[in-house]
Amino acid sequence: MIIRVHNKVFCVIVPQKCGISSVTNILGYPITGEIISKSRTRRILKKKNHLYHIGNTLDIELSFAKENDISIDYLYAVVRDPLDRFISAYKDRILKKDTDGFEDKSLSFAIENLPTLISSETDFGLHARPQSHWLGNSIAIYDKVFDTRDLNKTFKPLVEKAANVSIPQMRENVSDDAINIVLTPEQKQYLQTFYSSDYALLEQVRSKGLYNEYR
Repeated sequence: MIIRVHNKVFCVIVPQKCGISSVTNILGYPITGEIISKSRTRRILKKKNHLYHIGNTLDIELSFAKENDISIDYLYAVVRDPLDRFISAYKDRILKKDTDGFEDKSLSFAIENLPTLISSETDFGLHARPQSHWLGNSIAIYDKVFDTRDLNKTFKPLVEKAANVSIPQMRENVSDDAINIVLTPEQKQYLQTFYSSDYALLEQVRSKGLYNEYR
């Protein structure tokens, strides 16, 4: 997403199930003055000419900025543990919202058919794509990288400083925590292999120090 907060332009690449609602609300609060739904925040920002782009992959965002002569002040990324993110997508898109209406809603079905569900662009598949789909394969281009779990402690203070305003704590938007999902060792191994590009990104972040400046 590309959002202007006062005279600073933030471009934040947030993969699905990595805290899009929280990031949108943190960036939007200096303009909206309230914590509201993601869609309503976007409508207000767009009406007030603060929302330049709703959010997509790194390549698309940078191309949009270049084509529209937008100068980006801060280029950030948000990452999440791949297994936690997969479980969140499964609980939210299959068990809770059931957007695709799969006859088989079992965890084994989601894991065993993951490549097909992604390539066929099911709703679940679109949310379960590797984070590298959005972020690319290198963190070198980003000014800072944040963990979804720490947005209140790390990302929010930077926006507060840029906007000179205090922003309320974001409540983590979790997918039905009453549902306990336990992966078998075999399922964990499969998913770790499938999301190997995401683990490579996380290793880059760890080796350089999370939240440090990379450029």
